[in-house]
Amino acid sequence: VTSYCANKFLCVDYRGGVDNTGSLYTTHIFGAAFGLGCSILVSGKRPSENPDNAARYQSNNYAILGSLFMFV
Repeated sequence: VTSYCANKFLCVDYRGGVDNTGSLYTTHIFGAAFGLGCSILVSGKRPSENPDNAARYQSNNYAILGSLFMFV
């Protein structure tokens, strides 16, 4: 709760962001920051040294297809 309130203060009050959707903006920013923080804490190695983060043919294709889908 404390980190969410701090995030709302930074996004809406400090930066002047407009949140007409009932904290949808702050919720998504908080979720993104929380997910990145958890993934950094859970990962034993540095993310660049973890072999599971290596690029593969299938993951590259999914990334390209997803980018094209979002673009169109």
